[in-house]
Amino acid sequence: MRVAGAFVPLSLTAKADAMASMTSYDLVIIGGGPGGYPCAIRASQLGMSVAVIDDRELLGGTCLNIGCIPSKALLQATERLEMARNLEAFGVLVDNVRADLAGVMRHKARVVTELGEGVAYLLRKNKVTRLQGRGRLLSRDRVEVSAPDGSFEVQARKAIVLASGSKAATLPGPAHRRAADRHLGGRPQPDGGAAPSGGDRRRLCRTGAGLRLAPSRQRGHGRRGARPDRVRR
Repeated sequence: MRVAGAFVPLSLTAKADAMASMTSYDLVIIGGGPGGYPCAIRASQLGMSVAVIDDRELLGGTCLNIGCIPSKALLQATERLEMARNLEAFGVLVDNVRADLAGVMRHKARVVTELGEGVAYLLRKNKVTRLQGRGRLLSRDRVEVSAPDGSFEVQARKAIVLASGSKAATLPGPAHRRAADRHLGGRPQPDGGAAPSGGDRRRLCRTGAGLRLAPSRQRGHGRRGARPDRVRR
């Protein structure tokens, strides 16, 4: 602790008291996505006390909130629209078929909310503690949780699982904004500026999360056709 600007280390007794008053669980999981919440449920079923730390309002990670599930909900709506436009081939006449974008977005939001609430119900049913906030690993058995109403620490008596997911690599060039957080998820939209073309386009390659593009200077091929000189971790 600090006293009048000077740093005074805590005594061993004070440290022991702090650890004793800290909320503890057998297992602490950082991340409530498709990797984190099934792990939490199974660990609880095996008799462990479990806490899941995630800063989103709805659990499920990128997949449920801004990725797979919203995309599939929108895709389902467009498939229904296309089907309605082609019902004449089956002898069914439907006039003035059109899309209501606001209604489509409400459908997407409803699907995401229902599935997110379903994940939360599964955690409650299996007696898993939900801690909303951003987790930060402090040591092998302590995690700091930064919540909207303040920060606190939790202790893991047996193990800590890092299931925090990843962020997609972005392309070099013009700045991008992720309007996808509001719509599809993971699809950058340009904030002005021209899209890569010509030689720049030939240098682009598809990369996974946690990778970034690098200039091509060598020849060679890696697994699955990837150019190892074009992708750098």
